[in-house]
Amino acid sequence: MDLEIGLFFWQLHCIVALFLALYIIFKVNSTFRLKLAWVLAILFIPLVGSICYFLFRKRSLGSA
Repeated sequence: MDLEIGLFFWQLHCIVALFLALYIIFKVNSTFRLKLAWVLAILFIPLVGSICYFLFRKRSLGSA
């Protein structure tokens, strides 16, 4: 149950961060490519970080 609460708050944090970043990005007068790059970075960096964590984390030696 604690994992579900943690995942909920992590997802909520990502959504809020995405909306705030999109608001700031589109308020600034910049090129479409720069805006697209920021949106893709915001979306994929958490995904890449999660994948790296599961691939490179230290495995528990004890049985759970």
